[in-house]
Amino acid sequence: VKNLINYNKISNKNNKNVILIDAMNLFHRQYHIFKEYSLGTAYGMLNTIMKISVELKTNKIIICWDGRKNWRIEKDKNYKLSRKQEVAKKFTMEEKMNFETSLIMAKKLFLNIGIIQVLNDEYEADDIIAYYVSKIKYNVVIVSNDKDFAQLVNDTKNIRTMKPMGDGKYIILNEKGIKKVYG
Repeated sequence: VKNLINYNKISNKNNKNVILIDAMNLFHRQYHIFKEYSLGTAYGMLNTIMKISVELKTNKIIICWDGRKNWRIEKDKNYKLSRKQEVAKKFTMEEKMNFETSLIMAKKLFLNIGIIQVLNDEYEADDIIAYYVSKIKYNVVIVSNDKDFAQLVNDTKNIRTMKPMGDGKYIILNEKGIKKVYG
């Protein structure tokens, strides 16, 4: 991943927190709450992002989306195949269309209000977030309940992860918290 966005443009001497959001992770959580309403998922995502932004006292937010043709699929045609088959069985055509409509609405909402979004078809959000973690020189909070991000947590560099606990509550995990939660 290179030259996705100039991360120095989001620097601010008064606040050094940057929030990196695993967009599809957050989208899926909100979609299952608001799936009857296409705009509801976007609203739920925005509400969550604003709550986190206020709590961390920053407006430096980067929403990272998964690409649809990432390098892992090119390497292994079975990559996440079981997930795709599970989704195909669970959802009707109408639900799939509602999902896609909700996804488009969320992306348009963030575009219209000026929140930075990054999507590269060749990479997953995990790759994009790892790239930014390696480049940003100050406090980073990764918003996701994906355990894979635990490997990026680093107390020396003040890289933490924010794990959703349900009911709108989150915990921020440093290295000690990672060991406590995941072992």
